[in-house]
Amino acid sequence: MEKFVDISGAELNVGDKVAVQYQQLFRIGVITGFTKKKVIVGFDFTTESHDLEYTKLNPWRLAKVVKQDIGLTDYYKYIQA
Repeated sequence: MEKFVDISGAELNVGDKVAVQYQQLFRIGVITGFTKKKVIVGFDFTTESHDLEYTKLNPWRLAKVVKQDIGLTDYYKYIQA
């Protein structure tokens, strides 16, 4: 299988959290798989059920999150500090 890399050249793997501009907002999602040319990313838009909404994105649109245990609310708290 071909290796996928993000915009900075970091290798992408299943389970990695990635940041991306999606549906006109900045979002953090999790990689759930790969197609021949795209990365399948799951986004959780719920507050309780953790049902993921999946989309296929080009790897060059993604940025691997350095701190893999961060959530989107943690990110906004960090940039506002």
